[in-house]
Amino acid sequence: MDESRRKFDMYPEIISGDATEKTNSEERPLYFLMGKDNMNKAFAHTWCFMPSNTRWAYTWFFQDAVPTLHPGTACERVKLILTDACQQEFHAIASVIGRGKVFAYAYHRWCAWHRINRDFTNHTDFKALLAQ
Repeated sequence: MDESRRKFDMYPEIISGDATEKTNSEERPLYFLMGKDNMNKAFAHTWCFMPSNTRWAYTWFFQDAVPTLHPGTACERVKLILTDACQQEFHAIASVIGRGKVFAYAYHRWCAWHRINRDFTNHTDFKALLAQ
């Protein structure tokens, strides 16, 4: 078992996901799931080049890929999933949270920084200031 899998098995309580764009020649998003260990250090435990930023791709990732890559009880022990406000990602995660699903006891929340930053940069009062 590699180190990232071992850490996720040990510390699955909080995971955070985000996609990075334009990292490869095919321009497919690189999606990461991160966790935190007992020393409050972040570690990446699952990543892939997504076929696209669509709901079906995120559903496949959370419903099929993550449980396959992390067999055992780690997914069931996730308590919190933090992501940005991507609607496709949001709906895909909502479909795998709840009793009898992949993340049986998890809650999904948006990252506060992403919410504040999106509201700030898109707000009409601040757009002119940011453009300077």
